[in-house]
Amino acid sequence: MAAQPAQQLPLLSNEEQAAVGILPASHWQQQSTEEDPNDDSASSLGSFMSSTASLGESIFDYRQIHGRTYHHEIGNAESWQPNDERHKEALDIADIADEFPNAEVIGTDITPIQPSWVPANVKFELDDCNTEWTWPDNTFDFIHMRMLFGIIEDWDAIFRQAYRTCKPGGYTESFVCDSGFTSDDGSVKDDSAIAQWGKVWTAAGRKMGRTFEVYALELQKKGMEAAGFVDIEVKDYYVPVNTWPEDKVLAEKGLWWKIMIESDLEGYLNYPFNAVMGWAPAETGVYAAQLRKEFKNPKIHSYTRARSVWGQKPE
Repeated sequence: MAAQPAQQLPLLSNEEQAAVGILPASHWQQQSTEEDPNDDSASSLGSFMSSTASLGESIFDYRQIHGRTYHHEIGNAESWQPNDERHKEALDIADIADEFPNAEVIGTDITPIQPSWVPANVKFELDDCNTEWTWPDNTFDFIHMRMLFGIIEDWDAIFRQAYRTCKPGGYTESFVCDSGFTSDDGSVKDDSAIAQWGKVWTAAGRKMGRTFEVYALELQKKGMEAAGFVDIEVKDYYVPVNTWPEDKVLAEKGLWWKIMIESDLEGYLNYPFNAVMGWAPAETGVYAAQLRKEFKNPKIHSYTRARSVWGQKPE
């Protein structure tokens, strides 16, 4: 049975939240969230810049959730990421089409937020990847899935679709981040805003029926193996938050990650915290202020992890 959109589900009760270690919204109102007006840190750098469905006017009838916009109703699709201008500026899209000008590149999404100008070998199609893919068998040389945690209803099913539409000898790759943060030295305390992030995302994903625990449950590799891919390889990435690492390369990664997440922190939090968990936007705003404060603290050595998994369809 397909998962129902989150706004149709009952919100998690206070008891359910407490049972998984989520602190109440009122907890963050008790914290000191005053930010140093002289500390502009990295945020002062600013922000960064069905398959055959037609892009008619109806697809721009976006849903409004607590002041942010999300994709229009398309089947049972349910994305937690906003599609407004503020959030689009937080996303940095790698352009494979420029690297391979002789390839035909097809990008799919459930919301029409693609750039108005793209290379001639690129086209975008409006589609929900949770539904049956309409492409014929053995269509693609390479299939890339990126950051689909909290989106996919059945990870085994999505890799079966990829296997069917991938050409023999072709490859499929999936990239996701872990849904939480940790530290090796205990500087991320259990009652910190950073630690609470992962608990809320985990509970929200379970409530929506679209897990954020893809990394922790190793769903990419398991799904590829079940689908029939071979020569599967896994590469993990260590992603610090902020510039606390002594290693300059890691510190630079941490700076870029912090810039990305802070460019629209409220956009990332709005759906799981407000729409699913039932917090008021003002309460989430207080939590976000505390989270920013902790992200800036060089004494908190937090990091997350990311994973890329790829495999080949047998010849």
